[in-house]
Amino acid sequence: MTTNKQAQMQSLVRLPMLLKLTGLSRATAYRYSKSDPHFPKPVMLSDSTARNAPVGYRLQDIQHWIRVRAESSGL
Repeated sequence: MTTNKQAQMQSLVRLPMLLKLTGLSRATAYRYSKSDPHFPKPVMLSDSTARNAPVGYRLQDIQHWIRVRAESSGL
């Protein structure tokens, strides 16, 4: 596997990019994060335990979730 491919697979994106990639609203993304066990899990970006601590999402997880949803809907 090439270095660029490895870097892409380990890339983290913030919530605005997750929303753009999935086409979901912020409220729907939060709802899916609580109700859909396959929805991408957030990765803590700091040691903060605050409610609004920064998080990211693995790009690979987002792409996989989109692919599975598309396949299950027959696309």
